[in-house]
Amino acid sequence: MVLAGMSASERSLIRVLGIVHSDMETQYALAERYLAVAPIWIGVSRRCAEGLRRRIGSRDGSVYELPYPIELAEVLARKPTRARPLRLAYVGRLEEPQKRVSRLATVLERLTAAGIEFSATVAGDGPARADFEERLQRAGEIVQQRVTLAGVLDGAGVADIWRMHDVCVLTSAYEGMPLALLEAMAAGVCPVVMAVESGLPELLEDRVNARVVPQGDIDAMTAVLRELAADREQTVRLGAAARETVRTRFSPEAHFARLEAIIGELWALPPPDPTAIAPDITGVAVTAIVARLEESGRPVAVFGAGMFGRKVVDACLNAGLAVVALADSDPARSGWIYRGLVCSAPESLLAHGECAIALGSMQFSGEMARKIADLAVQRGVPIPPLISCSP
Repeated sequence: MVLAGMSASERSLIRVLGIVHSDMETQYALAERYLAVAPIWIGVSRRCAEGLRRRIGSRDGSVYELPYPIELAEVLARKPTRARPLRLAYVGRLEEPQKRVSRLATVLERLTAAGIEFSATVAGDGPARADFEERLQRAGEIVQQRVTLAGVLDGAGVADIWRMHDVCVLTSAYEGMPLALLEAMAAGVCPVVMAVESGLPELLEDRVNARVVPQGDIDAMTAVLRELAADREQTVRLGAAARETVRTRFSPEAHFARLEAIIGELWALPPPDPTAIAPDITGVAVTAIVARLEESGRPVAVFGAGMFGRKVVDACLNAGLAVVALADSDPARSGWIYRGLVCSAPESLLAHGECAIALGSMQFSGEMARKIADLAVQRGVPIPPLISCSP
């Protein structure tokens, strides 16, 4: 840990603020472990803040709920019209444990079977992309004609999607506070979501600023989309109400004023003491990956630009390994630069044929491995060595 190598005078100039972005026990466990150096934590949703209080509130940890700041997008006024098909959009990772994109594929199939006029854009990438594409192919030509796979887009590309679509679809099993959903709402897009316990209850109300169906209820989501296709006035009304929700509750001005107050409280506390931290299970996993990469004797490409993946990059560079590529399935991370590496889509990893690919996740390494294997088979190239924290 960087703090451990600092002198007391250097640490006196540093304070550490913790943030939990997703309603996951692994995130709360990290907060519990790092409480000694990060005495104040932020949850981006009410559920995340409650999870933090459950894990660290009794140990003198301070917890605040602070959602993301969202700027209102400049959009043209939306008019209720049935002159065109209902335009649906999904933006995010294509994976199963959290996002459950297989549900989205089923909804699109059922809308087509019901004769509903719609078009859909799916933006993003992830370990479930090959399965998603296969589902569309099996569903037939009509579904394929109506669904556009946009791949990984930059911020401007995502903004264009929200300007051009009517409905944002979310089929997740769990969330923190979905950033793509907030961006869609800021553009006046109507949310149609499956209920989850984190982020959405305090954000959306069915028939007020969104349509909310029970968790996992594909029939209910299909029925709602059929209703909106026939009732465009409702779609526009809910989208306008969603935009107003973002305007009143997620303004950057309010966010940063609150954040400044939290940081002020943090600076009144003692500097971090790294000697009080328990052994790091994440560090153990990263060490295991680096040891296997060293044994391979190959240059390294890292799949995963989240916290764990960045730790892998840092550890590889500290060990003198050549890290030549960084990729992530989340379209929001496309173009990020970390340690001189420009984050790109997973397909780019196969351009580095001599590399070993480090799977930068403790939870999704299995899906990530399947993603790379599927891409290699599709391109007719050998599957590169895939290195994870599991034996």
